Amino acid sequence: MSWAAWLRWVAEGARCPYCGLDGQPLENWRQMETEHIIPSKSWDLLNLTVACHVCNQAKRDWNPATRRRGYDPTTDMPAPPDEVTRQRLIDVTRQYVKQRLDTGLYTAEIHARMMAEGRAWQKC
Repeated sequence: MSWAAWLRWVAEGARCPYCGLDGQPLENWRQMETEHIIPSKSWDLLNLTVACHVCNQAKRDWNPATRRRGYDPTTDMPAPPDEVTRQRLIDVTRQYVKQRLDTGLYTAEIHARMMAEGRAWQKC
């Protein structure tokens, strides 16, 4: 876990960057995970965000920089080089996660309804 990433996340509003889940209520905070924007395992602060478990699982190892799954250390950048690129990659990932949730068993509509009812999916 990167405390710097979590502190930044709180300063940015404490919401999942992909679905908007408010991470401040305890039941939602427990679902939040440190997430690598580019799946390089780079702990560079520009490569980290905090996302809810559902969105993190929907994204898995998808790389927003190459728009494919996986990471190739010989050709792919390990982390966004600046804030503008970081935000662009988060925006691209948000669209990808929404598409995955819309076409999967756990849809964005179900996710939004459960969040509104205060009973979003919880990790065991």
